[in-house]
Amino acid sequence: MIPSLPPLPLDPPFHSDFVPTQRLTLECLEKILTSVPKGFLQPREIDLLVFVLQMQQQALAFEDSKRGTFSDIYFPDYEIPVIEHVPWVQAPICISKSIEDTVCQMLLEQKAAGKYEYSMASYRSRIFAVAKAKGGIHLVANVQELNRVTSVTHR
Repeated sequence: MIPSLPPLPLDPPFHSDFVPTQRLTLECLEKILTSVPKGFLQPREIDLLVFVLQMQQQALAFEDSKRGTFSDIYFPDYEIPVIEHVPWVQAPICISKSIEDTVCQMLLEQKAAGKYEYSMASYRSRIFAVAKAKGGIHLVANVQELNRVTSVTHR
């Protein structure tokens, strides 16, 4: 059973008294606070927001290496029902030499963060890189083949 959270304080500490931690640094807090539109929150609401962020800072991740995974207690492993099919191995999509090192580094970081793992499975789907509008690269997993074989009753 998920424990209930304590009630929020009616008179939270002032956000000016914020004490940074290794997980919730002053820089990270400023990044969050500057994303709140001016005038959207009253000063005491900002104090409450900072209080909640401090109390729940383990839920925050500003980089992949800080991300966790959901507990098996609440989110057990599951199997995706599929229709009868032949396993596939798709040839990789070529990545431009100009971004190859960046993509390799991204994959290594995501593997270290637990998002990817080495596999000898009978299946291999493609990934590809696309340029972000504001610069940088985004990796996309192409799961069209998986979508074709997942059970229609579970879509």
